[in-house]
Amino acid sequence: MITLFKIKKTSQQGFTIIELLTSIAVVVILTAIVFANYRSGERQYALQRSTHKLAQDIRRIQEMATSTREFNCGGSPIIPPGGYGVYFPRLSIANNYYILFADCDGGFDYDSGEMVEQVYLEKGITVSSYVPPANVNQEAWVVFTPPDPTTAFNKQSNTTLTINLTSGNPPNTEVFMNIAGLIEVP
Repeated sequence: MITLFKIKKTSQQGFTIIELLTSIAVVVILTAIVFANYRSGERQYALQRSTHKLAQDIRRIQEMATSTREFNCGGSPIIPPGGYGVYFPRLSIANNYYILFADCDGGFDYDSGEMVEQVYLEKGITVSSYVPPANVNQEAWVVFTPPDPTTAFNKQSNTTLTINLTSGNPPNTEVFMNIAGLIEVP
């Protein structure tokens, strides 16, 4: 038999335009998902770092009271009679920093001139509340008095104080302290 037309079978290699566009669309969608979650993950890590830094600073102040470290109170270095503490300013004025202080007058609170260090929280992290509510001005402090150290909150007989931190999203963290001096990040 004689064939007039010969059909040649060839194998094609490569992608069609449809396959190429589908592959690109999948890559773009996965990239968008990863990028969207990156920002929220970054905020969550900043919140965790700030919470642990706050707990570390409270432990550092507690250690300063225990070791009866001297502080320059009014011109001469002395062991502060009230010990050392951490002051959280009124939430309505500032909620992105706290102050480490030496209680030079023994009043179990923060007064000007007693600041050891002012510590700012990471960008976007704020103190959202104190539990129990500290006082009318919504400020809070904890003071460790040497030599044991004895712990006092806001000149009151509260047995615990919880400082809540937030990054503006529902995930919040807290630093818990009790009258025995235990500092915990749940």
